[in-house]
Amino acid sequence: MTHNRLEVLPRISVVVPAYKQEHFLKRCLDSIQAQSYEGEVEVIVVDDGSPDESAKVARKHPINALVIQKENGGVSSARNEGIRHATGDYIAFLDADDYWHKDKLRDHMNTILEEAPVSLSFTRYHRVNGEGELFQEHGVHPAPKLTLTTASLIRQNFVGTSTVIAHRQCFEQCGDFPANKDLLKAGQDYALWLKFSLYFPLVYHDEVKTYYTVHKSNRVGINPLKHHAGGIYALRALWKWDEKKASAAVSNVPLKAIILWRSVKLCKDLVKRRKQVPMQVWKDLIPTLAEFLID
Repeated sequence: MTHNRLEVLPRISVVVPAYKQEHFLKRCLDSIQAQSYEGEVEVIVVDDGSPDESAKVARKHPINALVIQKENGGVSSARNEGIRHATGDYIAFLDADDYWHKDKLRDHMNTILEEAPVSLSFTRYHRVNGEGELFQEHGVHPAPKLTLTTASLIRQNFVGTSTVIAHRQCFEQCGDFPANKDLLKAGQDYALWLKFSLYFPLVYHDEVKTYYTVHKSNRVGINPLKHHAGGIYALRALWKWDEKKASAAVSNVPLKAIILWRSVKLCKDLVKRRKQVPMQVWKDLIPTLAEFLID
């Protein structure tokens, strides 16, 4: 570390939600145990009512994680349970099927402490398949250069949850992952990052430090229509939560206009890569757009 002014490095709590991920969980915990960060790291694994052996895998691992078992309530409820038990100055998230580069916490915290200690921060990530093989085409996200404003985040969610480290003050002021009816379908994490961005700086460590696993059972983000829907649900939640600040962040552009812009962008993106788009996506496109464009 280059921060000699800090006598003690910040304590980091890492929250790992787990549901049907026993196959990947050991790799995830191994990557946390291998971290070069010299500060204290607390690991909290939340078994979200998983019918497999996720809790057993976590308890057997030498990392000595706090393992919490709860009834199934979805990934956001699992993350919120972890947040409630976290004692760190910073809270990081790592899904059970993802994993980190060994210097993730060290290098990421260097950037945070240099730029804005009380912030929402994230890194680039590389998509991998279930066997850990890197995606060669469109594998690295987000772009190396970003405009770190709420307005930019409203246009596109560029924050990968398994890359995030946030100061605990963000949660104390803005709350934890929301769980209203629509957001239970998708967009809970994006909604929270949008909230944080209204009050706290965004800090971007522009190196790949996280590996994001794409497999059949894992997540909304690989379906473009569900991803689009989650984004709209998150934007609506932001406007409902603090319409004045949200509107000011985009120079008072109406939310309906933003939804229209995102819908047009979705269509352009689908046409651009039409050869890779499954037929079912085309069948569902019009109903999905209509849900958000027609009151």
